[in-house]
Amino acid sequence: HNGSGPSKWSDVATILPPPSAPDVRVESAKSMSASLTWTPPAHRGFEILHYHVYMTKLGGENAEEGAMEAVVAAAKESQQDADNGTEGGAAAVYYHAQQLQPNSCYKFFVRARTEGGLSDPSPQCDVVTQPLPPPLPNNVTVDEIQTHSLRISWSLEEEGEMNRADVCRVSWREIKEEESSTDAGGKPVWSTCQDEKEDWNTTEIDCGDCDIGAVYTCWISDLQADTLYAIQVRASNGGGLGACSPAVTQRTRLLPPLPPASLACSETTSTATTLSWEDSNDDAQPVTSYQIKCVRQGEDEEDAAWFTVNATETEGGQARLCKVVEDLEPGQSYSFQLRGLNQHGPGPPSEAVEVTTLCDIPPPPSQPVLVEESPFSLLVSWSAPERDNGSEVIEYCLQLRSSGEQEEWRRVTGSMKDKAMAETQMLVPGLEPGTIYDVRVRARNAEGWSEWSDESMMETLPPPPPDPPQWRIWHVTHSSVTLCWMHHQRAVSSYEVQRMRGEQWVTLMEAEEVIAEQLQRCQAELQEQLDQQEEASPANAPKHPARDTLAANNADRRPPVISFTKRSLQSNTEYVFRVAAKNDGGVSFSAPLRVYTEEGSWGKGLTDGELSKLRELCNVCEDATCFEKLAGALFDTDSLSALPRSELSELLDRLAFRPRDCQRLKRALAPLPPAPSKPLKTQVTCSSVGCKWEPGPGDGQDMPAVVAYVVQWQVKGGGDKWEQVQCGTCHSCIIDLQESMEYVVRVAACNEPRGQGPWSAESVFKTPPAVCNDQQLAGWTKAALRNHEYADRVAAQLYYDEWTLDSLKPLSDERLFDVLTKMKVKEGAIYSLVRQLRATSS
Repeated sequence: HNGSGPSKWSDVATILPPPSAPDVRVESAKSMSASLTWTPPAHRGFEILHYHVYMTKLGGENAEEGAMEAVVAAAKESQQDADNGTEGGAAAVYYHAQQLQPNSCYKFFVRARTEGGLSDPSPQCDVVTQPLPPPLPNNVTVDEIQTHSLRISWSLEEEGEMNRADVCRVSWREIKEEESSTDAGGKPVWSTCQDEKEDWNTTEIDCGDCDIGAVYTCWISDLQADTLYAIQVRASNGGGLGACSPAVTQRTRLLPPLPPASLACSETTSTATTLSWEDSNDDAQPVTSYQIKCVRQGEDEEDAAWFTVNATETEGGQARLCKVVEDLEPGQSYSFQLRGLNQHGPGPPSEAVEVTTLCDIPPPPSQPVLVEESPFSLLVSWSAPERDNGSEVIEYCLQLRSSGEQEEWRRVTGSMKDKAMAETQMLVPGLEPGTIYDVRVRARNAEGWSEWSDESMMETLPPPPPDPPQWRIWHVTHSSVTLCWMHHQRAVSSYEVQRMRGEQWVTLMEAEEVIAEQLQRCQAELQEQLDQQEEASPANAPKHPARDTLAANNADRRPPVISFTKRSLQSNTEYVFRVAAKNDGGVSFSAPLRVYTEEGSWGKGLTDGELSKLRELCNVCEDATCFEKLAGALFDTDSLSALPRSELSELLDRLAFRPRDCQRLKRALAPLPPAPSKPLKTQVTCSSVGCKWEPGPGDGQDMPAVVAYVVQWQVKGGGDKWEQVQCGTCHSCIIDLQESMEYVVRVAACNEPRGQGPWSAESVFKTPPAVCNDQQLAGWTKAALRNHEYADRVAAQLYYDEWTLDSLKPLSDERLFDVLTKMKVKEGAIYSLVRQLRATSS
């Protein structure tokens, strides 16, 4: 149409709508494929060219994971139907979806295409693929065995989402006795695979609600006792049946034994009884052994244990068994029960029988123990017998005798010190001080006396010191008092210094350590004197003379002196002291001693000589104030040297000394190390001397530590020609000495501040001659060395070191060289000795 008017009409065209939506349905579904089918829809005048198939896999929560499209050719139809636009007899359309995942959900819909366009989507068609067949069951085991049932467990280790099992089938059958054997190849005669001809029983276990990889269990019931069964497990799901597991065989348990009948007791004594019963052995319920439970009266039955016994047949041909139960306690009531035992386990117990053993004498009491001792008495205690064997203990008998002497035992009639312990405790009076006694005890009841207890050795205390110590005042200043006394009582083990305060005596604790050190030194000196007297005794005299005899020879010697200084006292003040001598037997006190300290003016100033020595000491500090502080405090060099190191440190801190000056003063005031004790020999050979000594008095207390010892020796009468060696301990070995020579030995200690201290007292040691009593050893050295004198020395040294020719032969050459080198044997002689030894061995 334009300004000139409308145009002519066009040709007539017919416009038809697109085809209808197909009606899709599921033909079949497998593990990895699915078949869909539909009838061609109304095409409304146009031929259907093809179909579009859409597939979507659903996720765990029906979420679409992605869509796939496939094109399917349309089926041919008749011309009449095409003209009419109807389905008519058109063939159905099939679509096979491949490569699907097992046990998964899919959504399908289809659209038809003609020249008129695409049809609407068909209704959604849901498809669920079948899972894969389930895996082979693993770890099929029998967990629990009962008489008529078995518990089976297994797992599906290869199970997953695609082959998850729905049901597990447990199958079992009885294996006949003739099938239980094996062929020549070791395989069982019975078939391990399920056969329709065989009578297999089956039960199903639902696995749908179990987690993947779970362990499954199943009880198989209604089985025969003592029967062999074969068991297999097989899983199944929508994908089919899985493989059968290898067969597992298991025999059910026996029936428990019957309870023993007619249990009875006979021939009861004080410690044993005989149990007898009827033999209840049965083929269906066999008995392999018996168990007995013994419960003593008063004990809890649940705490009693069953113990297996070996029964014997009774005499007389009766079908009865018996067992003698021993180790019972006399006079006790017991309850016995019996039960049978087989592979199933224990059967029900019999009825209990009661029995009471006969009474007997009591067992011995416990070994006596010492409760309290004095010089003239012993308080002895013991425990009653563990049991009275059915009759109460009415009496005890205690005996003693001097230990080591073959005198007869004597009964003790003592007193009971503690009424509460009257039955098991006794005070034995009238004994000798310092004597060892053997003590034993026994008990009696209505049946008689028990055996004696184990013997005990008990010793009375020594007598107390007979005389109090005689003492005196040694030195008094304005602030200290030094007391001393003679230590002439060998029976004294320790001393106490006491001071009167008010009306009470108070022990001075600071005196204990000082006095103990002095007593230890006195004991060491006495022991040294006894050793020297023993060495000087004639050859035919006893090797170890009595100590009292040797001590009597020292009666004319002056007894040692014990001293103690009490410091920090007030000037011009009266003090009262006394000394207590103590040992295990008691204590004795000296007469009180009154002491007056000096007046305060006694220490108000220093003399010119003391000031000069103090100034010289303080020069090491290079500080004039050090001298002024000490002089103002009235401390001279001697007073500072006498102070313990702890008190010296406290004094310097109180006077505000610098740390550097404190160290310098302490080093300058440090004393020389005290002389050690006289050396004592420990071992002597023809070429060496071993010796030991004790540290000097006061060593280690408020003194610099000893860092080394210097040991010197020379031939006796050798003048000033000393040889020496250093060591870090209180013993040393001097080597390379000559035989049959006397050597003088002395020792000095060294500390870091002052170096070497004074020498100890000298000791004289004599080396023995080089004598070898081993003829084989002496012959070997003489055969190897031309110098027979030197050969004798080598043989003697080996002999003193306890070597023999037989003990040297197994040594390697390297070890033998080491032994001879340590003995200072010449190198050339070593080669000759080794060569001769190997020749002797061959």
